[in-house]
Amino acid sequence: MKKILGMMLSLALVAVPLKSVAEPILQRIERTGTIRAGAWKDAKPFGYVNEKGEWVGYTRISHKLI
Repeated sequence: MKKILGMMLSLALVAVPLKSVAEPILQRIERTGTIRAGAWKDAKPFGYVNEKGEWVGYTRISHKLI
């Protein structure tokens, strides 16, 4: 009997969708005042590191505009 109840409880816990505890993106932006963005460092001409060690490319330009 305990095994059956344990299995039923386990199945019930798995079946119940859990809400995400992550902070929504817009709330994080409002709280911190920053937007995080990423870019590939080796995807010419979109984003790459030049011979001087500087990030350049279309992605870098769009990130500056934002």
